[in-house]
Amino acid sequence: MTQSVFYNYGEYFVRSLPPDQGKDGLPCILIFDGHVSKWNLAALQFLILNNFFLLVIQLFGSDLPTKVL
Repeated sequence: MTQSVFYNYGEYFVRSLPPDQGKDGLPCILIFDGHVSKWNLAALQFLILNNFFLLVIQLFGSDLPTKVL
């Protein structure tokens, strides 16, 4: 994924919301990995302005439990 594609996905997510969610409604949560390819400041600001809470999962965090065992 590239930064411009991430912005396009952000616009798609906002357009796809039900009428009672988003900028003038209930907040939304977007969960995504922390890969640098998604760090597009304009996209993140756009999502925040449209009432999104952004939850970033640590890169390679899904394999942490297996490393502990």
